[in-house]
Amino acid sequence: MIVNRNLIIVSFFIIYIVWGSTYLANIIAIESIPPFILVWTRLFVAGSLLLVITKLIGKWERPTPLQARNIVISSLFFLGIGLTGAVWAEQFIDSGITALIISIEPLMIVLLLWIVNKTLPKWNKFIGCIIGMLGMYLLVSQQTIVSGPDDVKGVLAIMMSIIAWAIGSVFISRADFPKSMFTIASLQMLVSAVVIFGLSLAVDDYSNLQISTWELKIFLSWGYLVLFGSVIAYSAFNFLLKNVSPEKVATSTYVHPIVAVFLGWFIRKEEISLRTVIAMIVMLTGVYFINTNTDLLSKIKAKRMKKQAISKY
Repeated sequence: MIVNRNLIIVSFFIIYIVWGSTYLANIIAIESIPPFILVWTRLFVAGSLLLVITKLIGKWERPTPLQARNIVISSLFFLGIGLTGAVWAEQFIDSGITALIISIEPLMIVLLLWIVNKTLPKWNKFIGCIIGMLGMYLLVSQQTIVSGPDDVKGVLAIMMSIIAWAIGSVFISRADFPKSMFTIASLQMLVSAVVIFGLSLAVDDYSNLQISTWELKIFLSWGYLVLFGSVIAYSAFNFLLKNVSPEKVATSTYVHPIVAVFLGWFIRKEEISLRTVIAMIVMLTGVYFINTNTDLLSKIKAKRMKKQAISKY
């Protein structure tokens, strides 16, 4: 359908650009808002708002018991662990570096699909995995990035988020869900908000909460994360996972580091070393090999056969 094709294009643009900018919005917001409070309030408000919108536009779809279970599972992977871990890590890791590490996600998806499908990936995906791991080593081995215990905790939290997000991506592309992407997104956010609220109580985040000291940029960042990062971008993400393959959805990690690194440098003056730039190029090259549908070996073989056929005449 033409409508679906247009929606796919718009949805890719949203998750490419908007989600790339949320790394900076998160790191600004957690200057004053403890990470778990930031995540659960953002998800609760966004989920409630999207649920009201869903019912008003007639897109609400009551999930079956199986669909409800799948919504709970996917919400814990995507938001309970994936989003929360990445936001928590930004206490220690710059926004651009966080996005760059997360760009390794397609590697994880390839490995998971290999396990689930029980078929060997194509040669280009193997090459992509090797290149990507090399880029990851170049990035995280820098003394300026991993210089102490807190930095190590940040990198580990991001890696945990990557694994959780990859599992969720593969799961949601195969499991039974309501057809309405608005229903899925709103319920996922509300479920995760409840879980993370409990976590914020457990770690006593509220002892560090001082709303009276918040600057305007904190409120603006929080509002941006609610409206654009959650209501709009997360709905687009769920729509894409149900209409295109998870590997293609993961190509958003091509753009996120570029957007995040540029915004971090331009607005927060985050340092970008030459080694970081090299690591970015290497990692994104690996991600490209993983997601490309072009089988170079087959093309070379086809050209040789064509030349041989022509030479006979």
